[in-house]
Amino acid sequence: SKDSLAWATVTESDLRSEYVHAPAYSAVDTLTLSDGKESYTFDVSTKSVEVTDAETGEATTQSVTVVKFGDKEIDEAYYRILFDDMALITCKGDATAADKNSEIFSVTYGYLTDRADDTVKYYSTSSQKVVPEVNGNVNCYIYKSDIDGIMANAKALSEGKEIKSILG
Repeated sequence: SKDSLAWATVTESDLRSEYVHAPAYSAVDTLTLSDGKESYTFDVSTKSVEVTDAETGEATTQSVTVVKFGDKEIDEAYYRILFDDMALITCKGDATAADKNSEIFSVTYGYLTDRADDTVKYYSTSSQKVVPEVNGNVNCYIYKSDIDGIMANAKALSEGKEIKSILG
């Protein structure tokens, strides 16, 4: 018929992002991860520091990102690893809300602007798959090992330890 396009075979999963949730790094000022037992909140801000050029002696002001867990300053490079790991977890396949069991993990992203927080809740299934729900929407699954790695890194980072990417 004139209303159908035989060559158009796009499915919902073709249009879905390959990532669970990937906010802009520079837009997030608070990141909270929780597994129901432990919770880790990292606060991000910027501060101006004066830097003197060793050769010219000229002083300039630079903006530096500061990450804190409570009162303790955390190495921003390690925080970036944790943040990027969460942003780069890829969907492994399709899932629906019917696949969800109980919530095992959540991540809340707070933003610098008046944008509402984003919450990603992760639900167990009857296998090693985990179903993420982004602001109430479900469309894919990931693996529990990803969540275990993220939570282990959040704990280590909160203790001021070095972390490595879980994504290899």
